[in-house]
Amino acid sequence: MAWRLRRRRRAIVNNSISQIVEADILASDADDPQGAQGVTAGGAVLLTATDAITSTADATAASIAISGGLAGASFAIAAAQATNTLAGTTAAVIDDSHVRANSGALTVSANSESQLFATPDAYAISASAAIASVAVAGAGASGSNTVTRTPRPRCATVRMRARSCGPASA
Repeated sequence: MAWRLRRRRRAIVNNSISQIVEADILASDADDPQGAQGVTAGGAVLLTATDAITSTADATAASIAISGGLAGASFAIAAAQATNTLAGTTAAVIDDSHVRANSGALTVSANSESQLFATPDAYAISASAAIASVAVAGAGASGSNTVTRTPRPRCATVRMRARSCGPASA
């Protein structure tokens, strides 16, 4: 007579995020050729686009196998996979506009401050109680983070007046 308890487990978590974040000054003087309707600041002009995504892929797998009798064999296998994928664009754009910073710099920046966490865990336990027995356990875990996000600061067709022009940064 033999008895057996067996449980196999696998866990897969895939997070996929794609978005567009933009801060724009567009056509601020389209109807005013002299530029009087543009953007004017008493100090500096700062145009910033920032994304701040937090994503956690947490996968846990556990497997238990127990057998007993005169002859027994037990095998336990557990596998966990956790994946984060972040795609898209973060853009700060000034286009076809008149921008004036009376006593400061004009700065355009696009930043990605996202945080990705992949935390896979796998556990396997195998036991066999018999005169002739075999017990085997195996566990594997894989975690990955992929970022194809593009920060893009851009100035195109801009008429500006500033004490100094700060660099576009990504």
